[in-house]
Amino acid sequence: MRQHNQQPPSQNNDASSPPMEPTLKCMTVVEEGTKISFACYDEEKNEIIIEQNRINGQDTERAVQAFIAATRPNLVLISSKIAANAPLVELLTQNPPLGDQDPNVHPQQQQPSIPYQLLKSKAFDLKSCKQLILNKLRVMTLLKRSSQRSNNSYGNRNQTYNLSQGGHMNDASAPSSYHSLASIVDFDSTILLRALGALLCFLQGTAFRLEEGSTVTVNTIRYVRSSQYMRIDTATLHALHIFSTEHHPLVAKGPGKGKEGFSLYTLLDRTKSKIGKSCLKEWMLKPLLDPAAIRERQDGVELFLKQSCRETVSTLMSHLHKVGAVDKILLRMQKCHSAPMDFIVLSKTLSAAISIFAILNGELRNIIAQEQANDSFQEGHLSESRKKFAVVDRILHPCRVPVLQDLHERLVSIVDHEATAETKESVVIHYGFHEELDNAKEMFDNLDGKTTRSVLYILEYPVFGCISTNIVSILHLPRDAFCCWIRCAPEIPFVIKFEGCVFTTGKLKAIYPIRSLTEKVYTN
Repeated sequence: MRQHNQQPPSQNNDASSPPMEPTLKCMTVVEEGTKISFACYDEEKNEIIIEQNRINGQDTERAVQAFIAATRPNLVLISSKIAANAPLVELLTQNPPLGDQDPNVHPQQQQPSIPYQLLKSKAFDLKSCKQLILNKLRVMTLLKRSSQRSNNSYGNRNQTYNLSQGGHMNDASAPSSYHSLASIVDFDSTILLRALGALLCFLQGTAFRLEEGSTVTVNTIRYVRSSQYMRIDTATLHALHIFSTEHHPLVAKGPGKGKEGFSLYTLLDRTKSKIGKSCLKEWMLKPLLDPAAIRERQDGVELFLKQSCRETVSTLMSHLHKVGAVDKILLRMQKCHSAPMDFIVLSKTLSAAISIFAILNGELRNIIAQEQANDSFQEGHLSESRKKFAVVDRILHPCRVPVLQDLHERLVSIVDHEATAETKESVVIHYGFHEELDNAKEMFDNLDGKTTRSVLYILEYPVFGCISTNIVSILHLPRDAFCCWIRCAPEIPFVIKFEGCVFTTGKLKAIYPIRSLTEKVYTN
């Protein structure tokens, strides 16, 4: 068991001299789509601090700075994906301002930036991370709580615990149970599991390398205190019936995919887009703690429920129905795994976003201004109008309409939406966008019968006039080309040119693009 012993006081009580070796404070971070998760180990307190947030634009900078200011890490552990994101790496390695520094940190220890270390991709694998958390993580506060319940129920007081620095249980290899960990760690959050698992993987080889069975034993796991959200565990969500998942009653079909049943979430859900559903679920999973932020959110809801805004809201909802899962589309494009329909959905989403901006900035503002003019003599109504304008401003502030318009125009000018939607197998580019692509299209369209013409021409050539047709074989390469192969004696030299393709002696491979794999080759 790893002990955390305090160093004896030095005989030379010079307050200006820094400590010999700073305690380890390492942090991992995982970003996926619009979510980001952190996990930090504090060696001095022997605890793990975790956090997960929904980010959007400037929220990333705020979330990273808040977690770093609360944990003060001296090492950042990142994946190759985050290492490729230079702005995020710069943000993660930026030290907090000197005015916010921990008084226990000596000024000479302050570095211009936090060092970072690149972990292997396997350390962030979801399956491996979940196994590490369940099989190798021991949380002493959870074990003590479980022991107390066991003693109260069965009178078993044989197990003893020592929660002092590096304290341990008699069974040195027993990890915390799933149900105990689930009261703190959200096992439905893949990014949180990956961040915590990668941190445990690093600790197994460093701070806890001498532990029996490679177990990582910490005193506690907690969420960062600077969080702006309320933490609600799974048991509370189930007891309050905020969410309810229903599965098919036929057991023979297996559990399958569950669907949302009757719950508070289904009663409040009036969203028209996938992003809206995800946002509402996130709001209910993580209620705000700041009263001012709660009032701002309520002001926004109240504005769109007003009778005077009913027609405008109806128009907005029709546009919101066209908004797709942009976060997942952009993630697939980043990984180069996008589907052809992603470009069509993205184009429709951009068009809907531009229309929504125009309605909010025009029609909705005019309605609020008209109400303000009608109630100009009442002070209370003036303050209400200011709140409504503030709601609209907060919605429109992060929007970059010129950028959205430029991107939409580029997609419309490049991608042929009708042809792409018809084929559904590939992205069709407009004719005239690129000269080389246009030439390739024309060549592809004129490929009918080229395989047959090539073989007939080769067989009529004087060198092959006396040979049978079975020496000519056609090897098809799906969708790309075909290879014409001629078996002959190597001492017979020949060079044949036909329709821009060259046939030579030896291992002869003439590559032609083809239209389909069903084209027949006719020889005499």
